[in-house]
Amino acid sequence: MASSSSSSLLNLQNQTLRIGINNDPPYTIMDNNRLAGIDLTMIKLISMQFNFTINLVDCDGIFGSKLTNNTWTGMIGKLINNEIDIGIGGIMMTYERFNSLNFLYPYTSDQLTFATIFPKTGINFNLLIQPFSTQVWLCLLLSLILFIIFQELKIYFGYDDDDDDSLIIMTNRTGKKINYHRANIVWVAISLLLSQPYQQLKHMKNLEKFCIIIWIMTSIVIHILYGVSLFATLTIPTRIAIDSVEKLMKNCQQNKIIVIAQQHTSIEEIFLETFPTLYDCMEYSDDDEQALNRLIIQMNYEPNSIQYAVIAYRKTIEYHQNVIGRFYIPPDNQESSILMTWISFPVRNDFQYIKYFDKM
Repeated sequence: MASSSSSSLLNLQNQTLRIGINNDPPYTIMDNNRLAGIDLTMIKLISMQFNFTINLVDCDGIFGSKLTNNTWTGMIGKLINNEIDIGIGGIMMTYERFNSLNFLYPYTSDQLTFATIFPKTGINFNLLIQPFSTQVWLCLLLSLILFIIFQELKIYFGYDDDDDDSLIIMTNRTGKKINYHRANIVWVAISLLLSQPYQQLKHMKNLEKFCIIIWIMTSIVIHILYGVSLFATLTIPTRIAIDSVEKLMKNCQQNKIIVIAQQHTSIEEIFLETFPTLYDCMEYSDDDEQALNRLIIQMNYEPNSIQYAVIAYRKTIEYHQNVIGRFYIPPDNQESSILMTWISFPVRNDFQYIKYFDKM
């Protein structure tokens, strides 16, 4: 039995603890006999603090999932079966795991997100309406409706009835007489809004001219604001990116993308319960690095094939981006976050030193 050198400091007297480990950068890095990472550094500092020896047990990249018979595979199974004492490797705290074993106090948080190849440059027709807000477009539509109402009231009250029976007789340069109906104020308004000439403005009556003069000034302001905003937007190439979970699910429903996740993790369980749309188009890889390498291959050699999206921790994706190559990671916001999660060290259920380790 281990003893304490003091009332507050645990001393395990060089006792050996079995530490289960899986490769999951940047938390744990197992590469060409090189061992590093956040979790491994932390467990080494804890061993120095509490005077114990570390015996690393490779869990073969299997974090653990719950089977139909309520048993667990991988690292979680080894903890439950008392084959290891602590697990490291960016372990996600989930409801099922928390109900099956103990966890130390979480030391950080991370989010499940996704990575894709860089979006292609394309035409985004939404740019045509982006210069104005919805309220401005509604006001323009309301203005045209008011012109329609004005035109109908003009006809109803006989505003155009005059000695010429609503006709204007004009003579062109060749001397030929041409009959014109009095101006339709709705058509005039639309023509001016689209910067098209309308030759019969001078034959309008005073009330119509007053309305049109105000509309002309409004149209000038609209043209300037719309043109400046649209041209400024068009100077930057448009990339049609999958930058939110909603867009990712929409592309899955349209069979335009395949989602890849690491097998033997809790991702399958989470997606089955929370994101069935993504679960239905999911494939699995041995680890995140293998999945992200498929993005690099697709970007370089198969740009026109069906697109892939890799699901992983944001910190893991950012780490691999610096190591194996560049791919598209959506902005760090709520729309691109599949799940926020706590990261901690799971321990076997009868681990008697948990209260001491939690104080670190």
